[in-house]
Amino acid sequence: MTEISNSPHRWLLPFWAELKRRAFFDHLAPELQAEALAAALEADYPAKAQEIRGWNFATRRAMLAVLDMADRWPCESRNRKVVGSGGHTIARRDKVPVVDRRL
Repeated sequence: MTEISNSPHRWLLPFWAELKRRAFFDHLAPELQAEALAAALEADYPAKAQEIRGWNFATRRAMLAVLDMADRWPCESRNRKVVGSGGHTIARRDKVPVVDRRL
């Protein structure tokens, strides 16, 4: 899995997450998803929008996959481990505690 916190493209995640909230977005072809991302960036980052429009097939698929994985999987910095009173570890992910008694 790609560690997005080390990625130079992590700044794209808020734009990508906003697009992913649209019900139809996952059904679009990668070319249209990349165009939607470029359109979302156009006003504030016109050079980056143009760069996205210039991505070839392989780059487009790879970058969209990286953004998609990063949107689905929380990065390590958002996870915390807390030791509970019984000595077990509670891994907190997005304010939903997950108890792992093996640790």
